[in-house]
Amino acid sequence: MKITIALGPFLPAPPGAAGAVERIWGEVVPHLVDAGHVVTVISKKLEPGETFSEKPGLTWIELPGYDRTGSVWKDMMLDAVFSRRVMKALPTSDVVVANSFWLPVFASRKRNRQYATVYTMQRFPKKHFKLYTKLDAVLAVSSAVADALDAIVPELSDRTHIVPNAINTAVFRVAGPVGSDTGQTVLYTGRLHPEKGVHLLVEACARLAESNDNVKLRLVGVSATEQGGGGQEYLDRLGQLAGDALVMEVVPPVFDREALADTLRGCDVYCYPSVADRGESFGVAPLEAMAVGCPVVLSGLACFKQFAEDGKTALVFDHRGGDPV
Repeated sequence: MKITIALGPFLPAPPGAAGAVERIWGEVVPHLVDAGHVVTVISKKLEPGETFSEKPGLTWIELPGYDRTGSVWKDMMLDAVFSRRVMKALPTSDVVVANSFWLPVFASRKRNRQYATVYTMQRFPKKHFKLYTKLDAVLAVSSAVADALDAIVPELSDRTHIVPNAINTAVFRVAGPVGSDTGQTVLYTGRLHPEKGVHLLVEACARLAESNDNVKLRLVGVSATEQGGGGQEYLDRLGQLAGDALVMEVVPPVFDREALADTLRGCDVYCYPSVADRGESFGVAPLEAMAVGCPVVLSGLACFKQFAEDGKTALVFDHRGGDPV
């Protein structure tokens, strides 16, 4: 089968500064090729000096992309321009997999199309999904997302399939004890953005540090608005919440998967405090932490129920409560 996977305009596939969706496809594509499929991946251009991995049966098409602007409407316009470029670059395909906002519309409504259009649904649906009724299949990453889609566009229910995100268990695995030298290090990996609830984590750790000076917090992720972070204003807010008592380290994201697994193994507690009830759809980052053996603390989002059970596989807290501790 000839499969074309088109990524979005803002992040390239690995080895570039990929996000969760791009990393997942980077892991899945080699398996599709090994299964005998001919795969083309359309991605934002890599930085000079970076190259995509080569494999017989796999073709990469690089297109000019964009940085996020911080404005939803501007980003949607840029997505539309990029999606038009993707449509012009589409090779002959049996299946086209879309991962952005406008491409599912353009690809599924093309006249006389000879391919099936599949959309990978990584976020909770909004009313714009009514534009997607011509899709041949929707791959929802959790039952919570599938249920939300059914409530908005019930005519897609018989074409919606729950396919949870995957992680590479050859990389993210138990490889001996986990933990830091102090036994008091809390770790978060992901975008430093208000919807991720990082401020709740900082406030909680700051209060713990008032009575325990061994508590340390490490935040690993992007903060710049053009990369999906909350920007300098949010970083300043986190610094104010940390105060003088909490030792807090903010470091850039770790894109190398082996290095990220080692980073996870170096913490004593991993916390993913997302408050995005209608934005968080699955949660690859905490699943990676669980896979290496970290004790994991999660907010009470419905999507986490796909893989986490309170008191057994994770500790779940009420992110809607007033007290972060």
